[in-house]
Amino acid sequence: MLGAARRVGRGADRWGRGAPRRGRSVPGDEGADPRYLRHGWGRLGQDRDRGRSSLLVGHRDRGRLVLLSKNAGAGRRTLHLGAKIEIGPHGAARALAETGFCFLFARRFHPSMRNVAFVRESLGVRTLFNWLGPLANPARATHQLVGVPERSRLEAMARVLQALGVSRALVVHGAGGLDELSLESGNEAFLVEQGSAPRPVSIEAAALGLAPAPAPALGGGDAAQNAVHVRAVLSGERGPRRDAVVLNAAAALWIAQRASSLEEGARLAAESLDSGAAKSTLERYVEISQTAGEE
Repeated sequence: MLGAARRVGRGADRWGRGAPRRGRSVPGDEGADPRYLRHGWGRLGQDRDRGRSSLLVGHRDRGRLVLLSKNAGAGRRTLHLGAKIEIGPHGAARALAETGFCFLFARRFHPSMRNVAFVRESLGVRTLFNWLGPLANPARATHQLVGVPERSRLEAMARVLQALGVSRALVVHGAGGLDELSLESGNEAFLVEQGSAPRPVSIEAAALGLAPAPAPALGGGDAAQNAVHVRAVLSGERGPRRDAVVLNAAAALWIAQRASSLEEGARLAAESLDSGAAKSTLERYVEISQTAGEE
């Protein structure tokens, strides 16, 4: 069925069916304030995530930011960073309150996803569930940064997010077919704001003073190696990996209205790395996750 749905297509009307799944997900703590959500699709066996979202843990003083990832690569990388990923709503709410950051594992917050996980992994292709992910997030984030690996789906995803009532969202497709902003030129994005139609915006690394670099320059590897890359960036490593983190974090801070511009977002992101705030917050998050239960 999933394979057939993939062949039929993924129009905006089909994606909109994900909205009811929000109500069937496990609710979080009502006291939490999930302003930001980062969601990507993974790369079908190419576990090359560069840890771009790791930077966001350093901005608690700029407002609460939530990282929700439904990609197994991100989950495995989080494990290699020392965190426990299958924490429940109360543990996630505590982490969010104390650090401004939390990781929500899809199979824990959408229990029904466990029933199709094996089938999805064995198919080896993206299915309807990948596209519904950003629409069915259990955090009910008001501001979202969503990466789309197929440029033809950009505007449709933006229109669905608008229909679901998201306050502000940025849907991006990176040069080279990435589901994140790329250091190469050619990124495409749609801005979603309440009260107006989605509109295209330009976001280029060079405009933020970041050196252009091809995707291979960012390295990558298995989850263990990617965890090493994350820690290196948080510990002060310079180069393309850091620049990719700064670029995507700048977009996140801007879309979450914690920065007035992409330029300010890039400055705040760099400060978070240079001050050690991001590294300290990750370490605290790992501590909290290890003692959190599954309730």
